[in-house]
Amino acid sequence: MRHYDIEGTRAPTWDFCGCYWAEWQAWSKCSSECGGQSIRERRVWHHTEPPSCDSFEACDSGSGAFARINCNTYCFNGGEYTGYKWNPCNCRKGWRGRCCKERVTCGDPGEISNGKKIGSSYDYGQTVIYSCNQFFNMTGGSSKLTCNNHGIWSGQKPTCTFVNTCASNPCQNGGICIDGLNQYRCKCSVGWSGVNCETDIQPPVVIGCSSNMTIFTANRIVDVNWTVPSFSDPMGNKIKITSNYPSNKWSFPWGNFDVQYNALKPSNGYRKECIFSIKVRPHPCKALNVPTNGAKVCNGWETDFGQYCIVFCKQNYSLGSAYDHRQWYICGASGNWIPSPKMPNCRDRQAIPIPSTSEAIAYSFTDCKDDDSMSKIKQYYIDKLKMSKFHGFCDKYKDACDAEHVNVECDGY
Repeated sequence: MRHYDIEGTRAPTWDFCGCYWAEWQAWSKCSSECGGQSIRERRVWHHTEPPSCDSFEACDSGSGAFARINCNTYCFNGGEYTGYKWNPCNCRKGWRGRCCKERVTCGDPGEISNGKKIGSSYDYGQTVIYSCNQFFNMTGGSSKLTCNNHGIWSGQKPTCTFVNTCASNPCQNGGICIDGLNQYRCKCSVGWSGVNCETDIQPPVVIGCSSNMTIFTANRIVDVNWTVPSFSDPMGNKIKITSNYPSNKWSFPWGNFDVQYNALKPSNGYRKECIFSIKVRPHPCKALNVPTNGAKVCNGWETDFGQYCIVFCKQNYSLGSAYDHRQWYICGASGNWIPSPKMPNCRDRQAIPIPSTSEAIAYSFTDCKDDDSMSKIKQYYIDKLKMSKFHGFCDKYKDACDAEHVNVECDGY
């Protein structure tokens, strides 16, 4: 008879082929130190004739030749046995691996520059403490790291940054040094700038810059005096001073003038200016009345240098025989109105019969609210001024001497 190492469940030809089992062999060594299996086997004997019996399938078809049992059904270090083939153990925190024999460790997190590390155990639950040396501050990361159950440290190791950056007294010219992280900052005194307060940004200082002046005079030219301003540099550097007038006394005609002093500090190119204005004017004129039932028509340009006015009357009103519409009322450098400080009023023609003349009609108007009427008044005024002995005022200010710059003030408006 021949024997085979076969697995099996009895086949229908078991008896025909004279099959029988041999004794079980010993159990094999457990396949794993935890959650493993042991196997034992037995052999089957059978006839070799007829040829149909000459195979193990003639006796058994699969499962009877082997027996299996679980072995090492436990886990190390307090792990819980689950019985699952590929993952037989649930490990306690701090342990890992198939059988919970491997301790969880995070490894050495490393040293830090300009500091020290306390702690030499890197297993689960252990901590390391970092600290920085004197004059160094901890930035970024964590001072305390703990190893977690995944074998990873709870944070990043920190950096020690130098903070005693002002030890070398880098700030110049009275600047105040402020420590920073690996850097310093200088708070500079007035007039200094730059990383180390090394740059002079102080402009010249001016004292005694005159205020603006307005001078009234009947004379066409007047002497004006002023105080020369004083310039200096707090840093002690030389100052170069220039002015648009060679002295602090000058003869000015009527008009507007600017006096300018400029101080240059050559060492840094900074400048300081003192500028004030001098206005020379004729004496101001008092307000001239608006004639009753009429209008006062005057120049609206350069009134500081002269005022030229004439009377216009409403339609059906006139000045009467005692006055002439062609009379100019003028205020010049003296500030006094000539020929009179008061304009005559317009009177009703029916109350005092006055013959109508072309001149009287030319100096009349219908309504101050009527644009056409006002335009005629203004243009007539310009025409009369240019033909008068005062035409020089138009010649001098040609760009302004037009109807657009004529002022009309009506009684009752």
